[in-house]
Amino acid sequence: MMRYDFIRMMLVAITAGWIGAMLPGAMLRSDPVSDPVIAQEAPATTAVTAEEFRVVGKDGKVRAVIGAQPDGSAGAAFYDLHGHVRAEIGLNAAGVAELALYDQAGKQRKPQGFAYMFVLPNGGPRLSLIGDAANLTIASDRLAGYATLKIEPDNHPVLSLEGEDKGAALLTMLQDGSPSLTLYDPEGYRRVALEIKELRVPGKEPVPKSTLTLYDKNEKVIWSAP
Repeated sequence: MMRYDFIRMMLVAITAGWIGAMLPGAMLRSDPVSDPVIAQEAPATTAVTAEEFRVVGKDGKVRAVIGAQPDGSAGAAFYDLHGHVRAEIGLNAAGVAELALYDQAGKQRKPQGFAYMFVLPNGGPRLSLIGDAANLTIASDRLAGYATLKIEPDNHPVLSLEGEDKGAALLTMLQDGSPSLTLYDPEGYRRVALEIKELRVPGKEPVPKSTLTLYDKNEKVIWSAP
């Protein structure tokens, strides 16, 4: 019996030793501190908040300013190398959307030529071209026909309507202030002229007089009235 008791005690001791050796490893593996930790990145910033934002060149000069004013207006201004405002776009305090382009004198020095386009709150668009050589051209996608409105160097307005190889019509104001309509053939020769001039008689009030003149292909008068 003692032999069997001895064997039984040996088996219990071996089993207890094996269980004791396994427990520390199991405890280490189940420890949550040993699990890998993944760092969470901070959310990316998608907006910059400021009352004014300035863009400068390498020389430190301001080239563009974007900002809001206390009166409720907001916009952007663009400067040339001399510090002159050459272009502006924005919304004024009255709610009018504006676009202004200035010549080399800039906004600050009362430019001789500039373009100003704006849209009223009710949707009414406006376009103004100011200057000795102001010119507005509207053309088709293939330049098959276009209209040009311009101011000549002598300050007379001119409206020109032209078609590709189809002649042209020219409406202008003459030097004396009277209107004139001239039609040209596809070769560019004047063929018809309609004018309204004032007939001046000494001692009497000027009387408007209309004239109609027809020309041949060499611009020689073939008929006129009166």
